[in-house]
Amino acid sequence: MQKMKSVMGVIGVAAVAGLSTAAQAQETHRFYFAPVGNSYSAAIFGDNPIVGREVIETRIELHVRVDAGSDAFDFSTDILLPIETPTFNSVVYYTGQEQGWFGTGTFHVSEVTDRYNGFIIPARYGAETVPMFAEILEGSYIEVVFAGGGDCPADWDGSGGVDGDDIGAFFNDWQMGDADIDQSGGTDGDDIVEFFVRWQGGC
Repeated sequence: MQKMKSVMGVIGVAAVAGLSTAAQAQETHRFYFAPVGNSYSAAIFGDNPIVGREVIETRIELHVRVDAGSDAFDFSTDILLPIETPTFNSVVYYTGQEQGWFGTGTFHVSEVTDRYNGFIIPARYGAETVPMFAEILEGSYIEVVFAGGGDCPADWDGSGGVDGDDIGAFFNDWQMGDADIDQSGGTDGDDIVEFFVRWQGGC
């Protein structure tokens, strides 16, 4: 109960502060794998603030649970990133076969790479994961790191600035259990407090 009062107090102060704070340079942006058995397409338009930003590193986290009736060997997922690279290869692609996965259980990829270094371009992009008895778990993402950015966790929607839209984006992720801003290893009320402390400061 005390924690909830603290959370509500922070929310109240943030509301009084207004829905816009000083813009901050964005350091990273996340893309997401398609859910198992699904695909999606999206687009980065020319007015998006990340267009033209230089990608200097890509952090990949892929966590998959394969259930009975399927074999991890058959798993496959890919995503085409809106990045222009020197090699013109901006497809993140993983298969269970290449990873040496077999059977059922939980399987992981954690990788930091320069393979996708280049520049964000206005383009359509998309992702697809094969159908099987499996699930891509929380904490799976492709995070690109930009050159010259400042660390700004409060810019939750990756727009390049801190405003009211970040609150909505944060709470959407918080409800899904994917908002561990205090890096405690889980998503809880403490993350709400931490988010609003950052949001009030503009970062």
